[in-house]
Amino acid sequence: MPTTASCILTFLNRNQTCSVERHEISSTDFSALRRHLCSMVVQLRDCDEQDAQELSSQIRMFLSEWLTVPVPFDGGIHQAVETLGSPVAVEARWGSAFRVSYESALEAAARLPKCENPLR
Repeated sequence: MPTTASCILTFLNRNQTCSVERHEISSTDFSALRRHLCSMVVQLRDCDEQDAQELSSQIRMFLSEWLTVPVPFDGGIHQAVETLGSPVAVEARWGSAFRVSYESALEAAARLPKCENPLR
């Protein structure tokens, strides 16, 4: 039997001592990596080609894993991003704006091994 909203609200009303803790952890380099990868996904979303949709899905899978698991900030992230190809090939296929985002993502990924993942 599913829990109803009324049951939850009744429980919270009876137990006024409940508290919610929120911890925010940030990494400048990881935020830059995430921002540039998201920019790439948005640029690919506008394209109707199957290759674009597959690449977009691949990038989103990287992000999903990295945002949900405390991965080590080692060369693995840079290698994963680098699998998209060389910047010249990326520009030839997807355009100069995509290349700028891609190179920025590569630079951010290259800086990550110099710091420890704050979640670890």
